[in-house]
Amino acid sequence: MAMSLGTYLTLVVNEDGNVHVFGANHVGQLGTSDVLQSDVPTLLDKDVVFDRQEVVMVSAGGIHGTCVTADGSLWT
Repeated sequence: MAMSLGTYLTLVVNEDGNVHVFGANHVGQLGTSDVLQSDVPTLLDKDVVFDRQEVVMVSAGGIHGTCVTADGSLWT
């Protein structure tokens, strides 16, 4: 598992390589299709969002979230 705490958001990678995100999303920093704050974790399924690649690293900042997949791709 990996986790990153940003100023207003949190990204968590589970043992399956999927990402759960929650917190502020006013500029789309969670990677979800809406711009609403999420108080409960929302799944970013690797099979749908990350071309079936497991996420191995995450980083969250003030208003950004980034993920690195097993093939070395960077997603922001």
